[in-house]
Amino acid sequence: MFDISSSEDQPFSPVLEEMGYETHNVLLNMGSLYVYFSLFTSGLVLMGILKIVKSFVPLSIIDKLYLKLKDTIFWGSFLILFTEGYLEILISAYLNTLSSVNYTSSDEFSFVMSYLLIVIQVFVLPAAYIYMLTRPS
Repeated sequence: MFDISSSEDQPFSPVLEEMGYETHNVLLNMGSLYVYFSLFTSGLVLMGILKIVKSFVPLSIIDKLYLKLKDTIFWGSFLILFTEGYLEILISAYLNTLSSVNYTSSDEFSFVMSYLLIVIQVFVLPAAYIYMLTRPS
């Protein structure tokens, strides 16, 4: 699926390699977390499509599906995904930002993805918790 230049990529240290960070590439280091992140992103896209359809076709089933998906995406997926994988995501993203391997388009995607994940972990996740704690019951 991805054309990742893993043959030119070496781990930073034997300790990191033993911990499972054999490469600098964030997509490879995150493993199953990347699959969950992709499913989360697909859910956001589906939510956007449902919101657009909801404005044109006022069916109650679309409204119910949108509200259920909204609750599931935010409370069920976003907070759990980024809280459970906090350290793994930050370590993988940080290692990718230190890498100088940018041979393929997948390597460039991984590099951009690492900065996006750092922003989400450092700014968006705390903002979501602050929002959750300060909203009226």
